[in-house]
Amino acid sequence: MCQGEAFLDERMKATGQRQKSGRRIRLAVEGDLDQMAAIESGSIPNGWSREAFTRAFENDQALLLVLTEAEFSGGLSVRRSDVVLAYLVCYFAADEGEIVSIACHPEARRRGCAADLLAEFRERARDLGLSGIFLEVRKSNAAAIHLYERAGFVFAGRRPRFYRNPEEDALLLRLDLSEKKEKPC
Repeated sequence: MCQGEAFLDERMKATGQRQKSGRRIRLAVEGDLDQMAAIESGSIPNGWSREAFTRAFENDQALLLVLTEAEFSGGLSVRRSDVVLAYLVCYFAADEGEIVSIACHPEARRRGCAADLLAEFRERARDLGLSGIFLEVRKSNAAAIHLYERAGFVFAGRRPRFYRNPEEDALLLRLDLSEKKEKPC
């Protein structure tokens, strides 16, 4: 194992990265931003630019997670790079956060990437002390709404004409992360 791989293994243990069938979820690094921007441009009309991802990456009030899959060359023993399959960007302040962007590479959709990313994000949000997470979703995006509902998000409101190209309302969803305390008898 080379020194870099040893560092990654230690970092994975220290940051609680999760692995599933060759995939792992970790904090984004600067080298991921081009791949994230490419996924965004292929997934979301008028989405974020590379510069927007850079600003989020440099912001102390942001959490950027990526789900990656190792790409190998020369057999399974030589790791070449991590391919970003999906990402999530959340801004947070005080005890609340907002997922401002989440997307999967087109070839990685319907493979559980977004669900895995949301599950890991939920744990990291709790670790940050967040009690609630918000996000907006197009009201016509039934697949995303179903995904978010399975992850525990509930309807919290509507934002009329929030989206452009095409114009459409957004549904505001909220995930409650506060600890439920049992009432004494």
